[in-house]
Amino acid sequence: MSECVRPPGCAHNGDEDFQPHPFGSVVSAESGRLVLELQGDVDVAAGNWLIRPLNKAITSGRTELLIDTAGVTFWSVAAMDLLVTAAPAARAHGVRLVVLADDPRVRRPARLAGLDRWVEVHARHKSPLEAVTGAG
Repeated sequence: MSECVRPPGCAHNGDEDFQPHPFGSVVSAESGRLVLELQGDVDVAAGNWLIRPLNKAITSGRTELLIDTAGVTFWSVAAMDLLVTAAPAARAHGVRLVVLADDPRVRRPARLAGLDRWVEVHARHKSPLEAVTGAG
């Protein structure tokens, strides 16, 4: 089994290190996939907070994890670094990792950073499911 996701330089040592942050996430299952909906500013602090739900999603036994950025107001390099770090763990667990992004605040930095070399990046469409299946 692969090591858990941890961004470089992260001082996370357990739940006691998680701090409140103006950021939110919701995990839901949709047609056998896990959807992690991000909301608010996804910066360094949010990236550190996301480690646990990201690890749980990767090791959940599902074959697809959709990161829905429709509610994201700021997308930092730290967020992308976390996903690049998570990509090998996801592959090791047989999980397809997909970022759904329409907003230029997410798409432009993702494109400039080359995030699509590590994870799939798709337009969101009407729902997360439609983005990866072309349904609708």
